[in-house]
Amino acid sequence: MQNLWKLLQPWSWFTRPDEPVKASLREVAPDMPELLQRFDVLQKIDDDGMLLLANKLKLHRCSSGEPLFQFGDDDDREYFLVSGKVELEAADGGKTHVEGNTPDAGVALSYFVRPRQHTATTSTVCELIVLSRQMLQALMINGGEDTEYSVAELPVLSSDEAAQLLAAFSEDLRNNKFRLTSIPQTALKIRKMLSDPEINLKAVADVIAKGDPAISAKILKSGNSAFYFSQSPCKTVNDAIVRMGIPTTRQLVLSFTLRDLFVADIPELQQAMRAAWEHSVTVAAICNVIARRTKIATPDEAMIAGLLSNIGMLSAVSFLSGHPEIYADPRQMEASIHELKAKIGALVLKQWTFPAEVIRCAAHCEDWSYDNSGSADLCDLVIVAALHALIGIRRTPRIDEVPAFGRVFEGEASPERAIHFLRESKQQIDQIRGMLIT
Repeated sequence: MQNLWKLLQPWSWFTRPDEPVKASLREVAPDMPELLQRFDVLQKIDDDGMLLLANKLKLHRCSSGEPLFQFGDDDDREYFLVSGKVELEAADGGKTHVEGNTPDAGVALSYFVRPRQHTATTSTVCELIVLSRQMLQALMINGGEDTEYSVAELPVLSSDEAAQLLAAFSEDLRNNKFRLTSIPQTALKIRKMLSDPEINLKAVADVIAKGDPAISAKILKSGNSAFYFSQSPCKTVNDAIVRMGIPTTRQLVLSFTLRDLFVADIPELQQAMRAAWEHSVTVAAICNVIARRTKIATPDEAMIAGLLSNIGMLSAVSFLSGHPEIYADPRQMEASIHELKAKIGALVLKQWTFPAEVIRCAAHCEDWSYDNSGSADLCDLVIVAALHALIGIRRTPRIDEVPAFGRVFEGEASPERAIHFLRESKQQIDQIRGMLIT
């Protein structure tokens, strides 16, 4: 706990000694535990972390007209508005207001978006909770363990390093030192069956039930999940398939079989695999919700594209397992995986005979500059979902610099739009994640 206690020193949860305070904040005595429960993001902190936080933090009051932060700032503070009103002014002069104790105040002002894309000024007397971003994430991610955590900058390879890596990958592939990931046979068989327009649902249920009891149990559990709430429970796999429909069943079978592929024997690579699967599931869930709201694609098409967008990770890790000089260095490993996974993902999905648009999603899943010069497509949707999934985890470009975002949300490219979407969609996203990861 030593590092976490260090983060909770009086200066660290508001500002650092060498950073000027941009508002005349004065301490007042609040009922801190009750106030902390108002904010969505703080509810992710476990009980011990919440108690620690409540005992160390103080509420601050600032007068009207005081600046909190400015456009372009790259500071380490997160502001939670308890009462009063704050004005957010964008670079183009557009203004919005956030008022305390309302749904819009449920997250931090400009939560985790850096550099800042607004100037924030108090419009009235305000009370705020102000936290160090490093300490906040240490509590959220690690439940108060002895660790230091901050939003990560993605390490990248130089052009020479990238060329050498790709050459080594191609050589190892040619020499059969590893193979591209194969689609699981259970998923392949059921996928073919479910592609038949004349398919008999009972026959599919029988194949699932007899071929893989584990998948059978998961399909049944999904059919009875909160996402498909019904007063009459599914008692058989056939009942679950009827309730969920063939497209969703096909997607879930793929998800359940893919999950077993995201493993690694080498400890240094195990954590990367777990994180990749969690990210894939989150992207898939967000894709489903965005599709329901925008009609860019069907929810099931979008979910499959999101789930497969990170598939290149499997073969990238398989390749790296033969190169300890790379995986021994965490930053070198992360940069190498990022360099390889999109290129490999397209190769894998082409080998699996997926449609071209799904292959394109894997090739561009984190290509923030992707611009199709037309209306929003499935690839745009996956890029936007990936961007949402990385908020608070890794540094990403300014939202107004990502063409896909404006196309998907029809010009509403702002941090507030992203945070508002995540907040109002949280329950749906969590329910879909629960089905995929069950």
